[in-house]
Amino acid sequence: MKHTIHNYSIKTKLIFFLSLSAFLALFISTSSTLVYYYFDDKNRVVEDHIKLAEVSGKNIAASLLFLDKDSTENILNPILNDKNVRYIQVYDTNGASFVSLGSHDGEKDHWSKNDFSNHENVKTLMTWNNIHLLTSITHANEHIGFLEIKISTDGIKERMIEQTVVSSMIILITIFIIMFLAFCLV
Repeated sequence: MKHTIHNYSIKTKLIFFLSLSAFLALFISTSSTLVYYYFDDKNRVVEDHIKLAEVSGKNIAASLLFLDKDSTENILNPILNDKNVRYIQVYDTNGASFVSLGSHDGEKDHWSKNDFSNHENVKTLMTWNNIHLLTSITHANEHIGFLEIKISTDGIKERMIEQTVVSSMIILITIFIIMFLAFCLV
């Protein structure tokens, strides 16, 4: 005997379609919540590190002006305590490296010569694995260099995995409850 939707009672059909619509609503709301939290978390990390880059750039201005590499390293080293910061690079006005801290992990340089000629406050470049920030360093309203901070997105990915696991558990529990109620009513 072939089972089609026409062979079931109206009660079974209603339970099936209500269960399906409840599952789809839960899935869509959970997915949209995860997407919102991902972008919110990424924007928060970027904003926090932009502030850090701007303050650090102001703190190392005198060291860069007097070409004091030791002082620059001493000022910037505490930033590497942040587990998400992969490396910090200080450039002179021509884009030549002045101080480099942390590991570059073999990734190619993302900045072009145009980025170094433009003295905007902060440039941001985002890839799947990293967020790159490039800020201008000034002293007495005169441009004297650039500060680059490379931030890992691993922390954001870890939080997304945790939120996905929790959301999946909620969906699974909801499916089991719906199935249990459906069997009780049939």
